[in-house]
Amino acid sequence: MGCVSGSIYSLPSAESLNFILTKIMRMRIMFMNRKDELALLKKLYRSGKKEVLILYGRRRVGKTELVKRFIKNKPAIYFLADRDGLKANVRGFIAIT
Repeated sequence: MGCVSGSIYSLPSAESLNFILTKIMRMRIMFMNRKDELALLKKLYRSGKKEVLILYGRRRVGKTELVKRFIKNKPAIYFLADRDGLKANVRGFIAIT
């Protein structure tokens, strides 16, 4: 957060701190009230079958954070498709599997 230059330590600017705190608060807010979604993920995970989940929705509502938190410490494949097109996404998926 700060810079170390020789023996001088400088504190981050107020603008930097505000940015960091805003990001932390946004992350906390985005992950609130996700009990239903986590219950669904848990049900799919424990089903004993191979399951595929396609998750979509508005930007900046916490979809990625939800999935990353759920798969933490679990054997899982996480792939985030992008706008490069179907062929590029298929190649990317194959590369990680």
